[in-house]
This record gives sequence, structure tokens and C-alpha cells, in this order.
Amino acid sequence: MSQIDKSNEEYDQDTYLEVAKNALIFAIIMILVTIALWGFVYLTLLERGIAQ
Repeated sequence: MSQIDKSNEEYDQDTYLEVAKNALIFAIIMILVTIALWGFVYLTLLERGIAQ
């Protein structure tokens, strides 16, 4: 019985680490996309002469 509990606990930890890694990758990608979008908007406004 304890073998099953230990195996299940290891699986839960591996699943947790995988989910945490995926969340971190997703957050980094979202930050990069947001920075790229703001940079595009800033360059567009700069090109039109609206931004100083």
C-alpha cells in the first residue's frame, strides 16, 4: 500500500514540475509578445511623429 502511495506522490511531483515549467514558458512568451507589441506601437507612433 505504501508503494502505491509513494509512486502516486512521485507522479504528482513530476506533474507539478511539468505544469510549473509550462506555466513559466507561457509567461515568458507572453511577456516577450507584449514587449514586441508595445515596441511595434511605439515605432508606428514615432514614424507618424506623434511620439516625441
